[in-house]
Amino acid sequence: PRYLLLRGSGDDASQRKAMVVLAMLRGKANAEASRKEVRESTQAMEASQGSGSGLSAVFRSRGVRRALLLGCSLQALQQLTGINTLMYYSATLLQMSSGKAESALCGEPEPVLAADVAAGVGAVEEFDPLEGVSEICMSSVVAFAQLVGTLGGMVTVDKLGRKPLLLLSLSGAALALVLLGTSFHPGTPLPASTPLVGMVLYLISFGFGTAQIPWIVNAEIYPMGAKSTCVAIATAVNWIANFFVAATFLDLAEGLSTDSTCPMVHPDGIFWLYATIGSVGFVALVRHMPETKGLSLEEISAVFEGGGGRDASRT
Repeated sequence: PRYLLLRGSGDDASQRKAMVVLAMLRGKANAEASRKEVRESTQAMEASQGSGSGLSAVFRSRGVRRALLLGCSLQALQQLTGINTLMYYSATLLQMSSGKAESALCGEPEPVLAADVAAGVGAVEEFDPLEGVSEICMSSVVAFAQLVGTLGGMVTVDKLGRKPLLLLSLSGAALALVLLGTSFHPGTPLPASTPLVGMVLYLISFGFGTAQIPWIVNAEIYPMGAKSTCVAIATAVNWIANFFVAATFLDLAEGLSTDSTCPMVHPDGIFWLYATIGSVGFVALVRHMPETKGLSLEEISAVFEGGGGRDASRT
């Protein structure tokens, strides 16, 4: 509806089209509230016509700057909790969790007899990449887990609200990352399937909140004049963080491992780091993220202009 008003410069025809769309979305029983919202939106658009657009609108307004800070923080947090490392390297991680990978990559070589050398046979069997076919197939289970979580989030986001669902998602993802890191810790008496279980729990938890709410919130917290610029900046932050996490994962996985003898197959520390980042983000969002469920664009703008994030969380 707001796009129709903007496209028609708020004239009578665009207001009628906006009313039709609102009636389809909310039903005819809320017609009076819809008419009021269209009038308020038209007035707000007329008042903001002289306030500029693009980067000028972003840096001139305190409320837009605060909204952009939240939007960029959500996008960075989404990536810094390690989502795409599991998506990109799920098969590799499952292969790391197998005993064959550890014995092949870090096992002590046995003496090779002269007769074996003459026969072309070595005492140590080389690691065959084809042995990881089962892990590659199991990675489809990991991807399906995120789909399940995302579908669950689509059903509940307008019932529970953005903030509660995101906090629930972050807490579940952080706990799953702790479990995943523990499953790679050397000597931990956990079943061999624990890494797969940890990945599935992480992706379900991530999917129903952290995967989608940063995009939802970024779509609804900016005024029309600054929306395209702010969404573009937040999206750039997401992809920059994605590149950084993906590019550093293998080095950090080995560098932060608590196993000095075979760090490449015991990447426990990196997942504990991602869990810590998620926990810090949880605390920050509890304090600073307002709830935007059910608020109009003008009400959201007022929240950020006044800095009333905590009060808005009660609406």
